[in-house]
Amino acid sequence: MPKTNKSEFTQFLEKLGYNPAGKDVGRFVYCLEINQNQKTEIEFVFASNATNFKTKTYEEHRRIWNSNSSSAFVVVSETETILINPKVKPDESNPFRGKIESFEAGIRTEVDQKTQQWLSSKQINAGYFFEFVREKTKQNKKEQEVDKDLLLNLIALRLDLSAEKDSEAVADLLILRSLFLKYLEDRGIYPKGFVSKVLSTGRQSELLQAFDSVGKINGDIFKNEPLSEADFSSKQMQDLNRFFNSDYRSGQGTLFPYEFQHIPIQLISHVYEAFLNDSKKHGKGIYYTPQFIVRFMLEETLSPILVTDPDVAVMDPACGSGAFLVESFRKIVQAKHVQFDFNEKKRILEKQIFGIDNDGQALRIAAFSLYLALLEDLDAGFIRQQIEDNSPILPSLIGKNLLYGNTITDDHLFKDKTFGCIVGNPPWGSVPEDDNNEHQLERRAIGEKGKVGSKAEYQSVSTFQRSQAFIFSVSKWLSPDAIVGLIVNNSNFLNENAELFRRTFLQKYKLISFFELSHLNPILFKKKTIGIVKGEKIEVGATEPAAFLVFSKENKAAVQVKYVAPRLTALSKHLNLVHFTQRDVRIVPQSVLLEDDLAWKVLVNGDWDDLALIREKIAERDLEYDIECKSGFKPLKNMGSIGEPHYRPLIRSEDFDSYYLKENLTFFNWNQTLGRRRDEKIFEGSKILIAFRPKPEDKLRLRCIRTSNNEIFKNDVSGIYIKKGQRQVSGLAPF
Repeated sequence: MPKTNKSEFTQFLEKLGYNPAGKDVGRFVYCLEINQNQKTEIEFVFASNATNFKTKTYEEHRRIWNSNSSSAFVVVSETETILINPKVKPDESNPFRGKIESFEAGIRTEVDQKTQQWLSSKQINAGYFFEFVREKTKQNKKEQEVDKDLLLNLIALRLDLSAEKDSEAVADLLILRSLFLKYLEDRGIYPKGFVSKVLSTGRQSELLQAFDSVGKINGDIFKNEPLSEADFSSKQMQDLNRFFNSDYRSGQGTLFPYEFQHIPIQLISHVYEAFLNDSKKHGKGIYYTPQFIVRFMLEETLSPILVTDPDVAVMDPACGSGAFLVESFRKIVQAKHVQFDFNEKKRILEKQIFGIDNDGQALRIAAFSLYLALLEDLDAGFIRQQIEDNSPILPSLIGKNLLYGNTITDDHLFKDKTFGCIVGNPPWGSVPEDDNNEHQLERRAIGEKGKVGSKAEYQSVSTFQRSQAFIFSVSKWLSPDAIVGLIVNNSNFLNENAELFRRTFLQKYKLISFFELSHLNPILFKKKTIGIVKGEKIEVGATEPAAFLVFSKENKAAVQVKYVAPRLTALSKHLNLVHFTQRDVRIVPQSVLLEDDLAWKVLVNGDWDDLALIREKIAERDLEYDIECKSGFKPLKNMGSIGEPHYRPLIRSEDFDSYYLKENLTFFNWNQTLGRRRDEKIFEGSKILIAFRPKPEDKLRLRCIRTSNNEIFKNDVSGIYIKKGQRQVSGLAPF
């Protein structure tokens, strides 16, 4: 067999309509811009001969799976081409495990019609390629993205470490510091196998010495909470070693699947945020922010600022593990073209990146993630030399850039400092009513209007809503031209109880863009089970849809708001992105939103004509009648009894089609503890029940029924009531 000329790979790509000129002849990445701020990548890699076809496929699959960047990748050999799903976890014993389709074309054969039909640039640009991939992978049960998989293995590891010494705090410190060592090993700063060599000794002193060697370059993740030999055991070191040498949950002797030099740093932040949530933040309203929405939000806020002000200071008022700060840091570094300049990157980190959180461990994770971002792209030899010389190259961030505190209640945080960009995902929902001191301080600050301890800026916050309080709280940190981008629960802009909040918000700020994201909830925050660890389901996500708002300081001039309600298209669902067209965009005068609160709701699914029609019908309506809308009760995952069982017929969203109630309703024990117990009067008398979220088969049409019975309904159903004065109208005849 004559030696293959690598240029034949280039010729193969050119036959499919690509232009790989100037690219690595063994790898070609095709980047497709979906819209202004969203893109996806398809990688083509070349296996030079049949012998290394399987090896190359596995190695590239592992790299791409860890990088979490490509929606598909293609391996090309001399006579065959294989399309691989990179969301399937790679398996060395089965290198073609993620195969979507194979093609009888290679660099030594003609490019046949089938290959042209599905792999050409023309098909990718037209979107047919993604439809093909989506159909082929629709029922693929083997998909497990790297972030979900790593999260599950970390949770399993933590449970084992905690059980040994009955200390979750020590377990988290061991995991975090060992991960940092492993990152340095994968970067080539420590020799290959360094972490495993240390752990396999079983001697606590060896691991502490390794931690100390890194601690000498400063930073916050190895300080303040020292570990001693008595804090952990040889058994815990064995568990750590097993984690770094195998697929921990499966217990099989497969290779360690993760490559930290390829996993995006922002993704590590996301994983650790969910890792912390699983243990310590359950019920606090802080959710795993998907990586693609972080990038989208920063493209809408930070990117335009960097064009004219690359020295802008960025702050996240609820930074958690630092996902927004890491991506902001990387964008500033790229804008200044200083990826390889350590001193300039360090200056950016100290002068332009800031965050607040009320969880000390989250701040350590944020510092950890930012240190990884600082070391990214730097020469391994340079970092190794700094460690050997005991140079304190990592700046201390906690207490300076990363402050421990509560944005809602604390007035001293970054006092007299302003920022050009504030971005983040503040806590959602109402402040819990319990004995927690911090919760009590928040409720006092938000809810006790005019009393000692209450804050004037929260006078229009409804029902102790945290995200509303954050929206008003950030005003004290805004520089004159600052841009704010926050993602919050969309009930702030749809709930009737929040009308005063909306009016005050529009009077206080200039609303630049509003993205109503309820249609995208399945790929954003929808709660879902990602796996099972030791018999327990692991869930990520939330129950409420989201809205993303971009705003700035008050502007007296006429303001035109970009109101966008993206639909969940097959493309956005398959690629995990915010995909919208001009048909989804409305340009709305801010004065309209201020004067007519109904516009917020109508524009979710409608347009100006719909708003005008509804206004007309409301004007024609007999003003003696009022319409009310109330959602049903909210169940809990684990509900306890509060008395003798009282079973009532239950109507769920799936129990009715348009106009028809299905037979054989289930029965629900009403005498249980509930997340939200509604006044039983809402279940009585004449009403229209509407499914809270349409199903795909509804095709965006309302699905509703009339009922005069007293069935109860959950919060996936809303009741519409017509009243005349205080009397509920029977039969709904006036309308």
